[in-house]
Amino acid sequence: KAVPFVEMVVAHSSILTISAISFERYYAICKPLKAGYKCTKLRALIIIAIVWIIAILSTTPMLYITELSLAEYVDGSIVPVCLSRVKGLLETLYFFIILVTFFALPFLILIVLYGLIAKNLVMDSRLVCSTSEEYQMRLRKQVVFMLAAVMLNFFICLLPFRIFSLWILVVPQERLNELGMESMY
Repeated sequence: KAVPFVEMVVAHSSILTISAISFERYYAICKPLKAGYKCTKLRALIIIAIVWIIAILSTTPMLYITELSLAEYVDGSIVPVCLSRVKGLLETLYFFIILVTFFALPFLILIVLYGLIAKNLVMDSRLVCSTSEEYQMRLRKQVVFMLAAVMLNFFICLLPFRIFSLWILVVPQERLNELGMESMY
């Protein structure tokens, strides 16, 4: 039961951490005067603690959904497996909420954030006068581009898993059984 729990806690904390970093970048670039008092070390530590608490609390139902059972491989050997079975409406609802809360919603929020950051950088680059300001602007753009690329790659890599998880929720149990254990894992 610990493996699926830890996997989901780490996945959720990763998404929340990327979101927190993106908000920090937004404040640093779009609202630099607020960033001075909003982006402090103490606040960063508090946000890290909150991220992990939210990740752990939101994943706690996995401890009840996940069960240890025996499964048969193609060669006939019986092995213990840890399965997260969606048996009823509550489990289905939980996984849909998790999908929206820790994938779709953060993705949309981050698209808006990086759009606002890009817009701000484009507007600022028109006001640049000196070469040192131009150099600073180029560095800021590189940092934002790198963060946006990391965020986009993160979501692209997570997309197949989320699609498969959603498919498992909507497909009949018989169809899942047809896959067999080797195909599913």
